[in-house]
Amino acid sequence: MAVPQYSEELSGGEQTRLKLAQLFTHYYEAVLIDEPTTHLDQEGISFLLNELRYYYGALVLISHDRAVLDSLVTTVWEVNDGVVHVYSGNYSDYQTQKQLEREQQSQSHEQFVKEKNRLEKAVQEKMKINN
Repeated sequence: MAVPQYSEELSGGEQTRLKLAQLFTHYYEAVLIDEPTTHLDQEGISFLLNELRYYYGALVLISHDRAVLDSLVTTVWEVNDGVVHVYSGNYSDYQTQKQLEREQQSQSHEQFVKEKNRLEKAVQEKMKINN
């Protein structure tokens, strides 16, 4: 029996499962996985999550699947304008921290605008007195 070629006879899900099986047959100190749940059914996703939960090396995971991120990650690295920001916790924790940052930035901006307006008004009053 001939072994099927990736693109010839295997579906996308079957290709992903084969690659994952090959990955988990060896131990690697670090693994970079990009969108691992693509083409996987729920059974395949469950298998993947169970394998990765007990993985002892460094795992860098890139995914749009928020449930996977919440289940697996303990640190989120956000790259914004070439700067890396590190957040502790899973994806939901990251979202909470980002929301808090946005609120703090908004409050700081409001305070800045109020102080700027106060100073401009004080300058105008001073100019009225001096004229």
